[in-house]
Amino acid sequence: SAGATQQQLEAAWAEAKSLREQLARAAAGVQTAEDRLSEVEEERTKLRSQVKEEMQQSEQLKTRLNREKESKEELQKELRASTERGSEQMRSTLEREKRLREGLERDVHARLLDEVKKAEAARAALAKVVEEKESLERQLRST
Repeated sequence: SAGATQQQLEAAWAEAKSLREQLARAAAGVQTAEDRLSEVEEERTKLRSQVKEEMQQSEQLKTRLNREKESKEELQKELRASTERGSEQMRSTLEREKRLREGLERDVHARLLDEVKKAEAARAALAKVVEEKESLERQLRST
């Protein structure tokens, strides 16, 4: 009986070790999602910088327009085109950022839910193993 109880204890500890490893993998999955979020934020910052540069170019063209009255119409065309490019790039950037953010939020949310479910299952299994261990230890003490 003591040999069987010892085997049960060893099996319970092996299962506990496996559950700890599952928890570690779940944490790694969350880290991967957080890393992807950082990458998207970096891309967003880069795109916003590009838009800012385009708008600065637009401002430079406005200044040039005031200085060069004789080429006013040509410069106004350049200014409109630059402003349209900047506005279009801003719209495009905002739409892309929104799509990236929504996709990432769905992905991160799904991963986090999955990891939480895994962690809860592992926690419940670990509690069961601890409960079995305590029961086996009581049995051992009583014999």
